[in-house]
Amino acid sequence: RLAVWRWTLENSKDHPLGGGFDANRANSFTYHKRVTVGEGNNQSVQTVEITDEARAYHSAYFEMLGEQGWPGLFLWLWLQLLGLWQMERIRRRLGKSEDAGDKAWFSLATALQQGQVIYLVGALFVGIAFQSFIYMLIALQIALANIVRRQEKTQREEERKARLARNRELSAGSLEEVPA
Repeated sequence: RLAVWRWTLENSKDHPLGGGFDANRANSFTYHKRVTVGEGNNQSVQTVEITDEARAYHSAYFEMLGEQGWPGLFLWLWLQLLGLWQMERIRRRLGKSEDAGDKAWFSLATALQQGQVIYLVGALFVGIAFQSFIYMLIALQIALANIVRRQEKTQREEERKARLARNRELSAGSLEEVPA
C-alpha cells in the first residue's frame, strides 16, 4: 500500500494531469524477501527478489491523484467539501426550528453529512473514488439544498406580501383619519 502511494506521488510529478483510468496497471515494485528453505536441520535462509505489478491504490485519494492528476484530485476534494459545508449550513439554519418539516430536513442533512464523512474516512484506505454511492449521496445533498432554498424563498415571499398588506392597511387607515 505504501509503495503504491509512493509510486503515485512520484508518477504525479511526471504526469501532473494523471495517467487516466487504470493507471495503476503501470506500477511495478521490486523488493527482497527473506525465505526459509528446507526442513529440519537442513534449513537455510535465502533472499528472494520479488516483483509486484499493477497493484491497486488502496485509497480513493491516491486513486484520484494517479488517474485524474492534481486537477482531478482538487475537483473531487472540492466536491466533497462543498457537500459537507452545504449540509452544515442547512443543519445550522434548521437546527433550532420547531417546525416538523424543518426537523425532517435537519435530520436528512445530518444523515447525508455523516454518510459522507464515513465515506471519506473509509476512502483513505479503499479505492472507491468512482463508486456510484458517493455520487448518489452528493445528488441527494444537492436536491436537499435546493428544496430548502426554495422553501426559504417562498417563506420570504410570503413574509414580504404580509408586510406589504400590513403597510397598505396602515396607510389606508391613516388616510381615513385625515380630515377633509
